[in-house]
Amino acid sequence: MAAEIPAVPTLIQRHIFGLKSDVRNHLHYLEDHVVVYSAGHCVVVYNLETKQQRFIHGSNLHGPQGRTEIVAMDVSPNKRYIAISERSERAQVLIYDARTLKRRKTLTTSDCVSREYVCVAFSPDSKSILTLGGGPDNVLINWQWQKKQSHTHGQVGRRRGGDPVFVLHRRPHADGVDWVQFTQILSHGTRVAFIASGGCEFTRTEGGRLCGSCLGE
Repeated sequence: MAAEIPAVPTLIQRHIFGLKSDVRNHLHYLEDHVVVYSAGHCVVVYNLETKQQRFIHGSNLHGPQGRTEIVAMDVSPNKRYIAISERSERAQVLIYDARTLKRRKTLTTSDCVSREYVCVAFSPDSKSILTLGGGPDNVLINWQWQKKQSHTHGQVGRRRGGDPVFVLHRRPHADGVDWVQFTQILSHGTRVAFIASGGCEFTRTEGGRLCGSCLGE
């Protein structure tokens, strides 16, 4: 009788220590006792009561420019979805179901030349996602991610060698218009500008460093 082959030990990830603080918008509450944050090449869903962690692992892709890296994230206002931006050969945003942690959609387009979306933000109704590409084009894309139609896009320009747009936030106003706040980190301080994404042209700030065209609906 042939000897039994011993079972190969299996490693199971149980806990990740630490926080990847250079991921933009890296900490969110899913529930009063559940937080979502970035750690290493993962996004961790942590239950503060049970002390248990669940994981969304980053894409394990390698290319001439190196391995993928998590750059930014956001949680939808209805707490049902998690969006993760990854630096890769082509910039991409991965949408996950916040309950099952299964991937729902991958957003990528040739309209963005950059290898990363430096910021990602859900709309107040969670039906669209706004992404801001890195240099050199700094393209702003509004994704209708739950529909078959893909996206509309504009561009956030800046002077050659000027300061990049660093952060964006979406926020509803009483007039029903979806407003977008841009924050620009300058060498001598911080500049904040607002645009309306529902049929209005982007405003140009002092010195013309922030400009663009209409996103539309």
